[in-house]
Amino acid sequence: RSRGLGDVYKRQMARLPLREIIGSGKVYATSFLRLVIVPLSVYFLFRLCGVNTLINNINTVVIAMPVASFGTMFCMKYGRNPSLMTEATFITTLFSIITIPLITLLFGA
Repeated sequence: RSRGLGDVYKRQMARLPLREIIGSGKVYATSFLRLVIVPLSVYFLFRLCGVNTLINNINTVVIAMPVASFGTMFCMKYGRNPSLMTEATFITTLFSIITIPLITLLFGA
């Protein structure tokens, strides 16, 4: 049976102690940067440059998405420690439940 990316991520996450899954300060700071600062910067930069509103909105939502679980798979494939990547994937996915709707509120402004 072929294992999908979801299986790889779930197995890696299951091995981590709860303290590591909750994340470190570095993961929270990086997540804030990835989910809030970068999308807002791109949104206002594209708006300043006169990019079409629909295209700007789509790009902003795509940029505001959480870290992909491909990072965990690549860490495992190339012999790196995947726990930090697994933490980041979990935390950004969890926080994106809040940040994506908040960022889309900009589109009505």
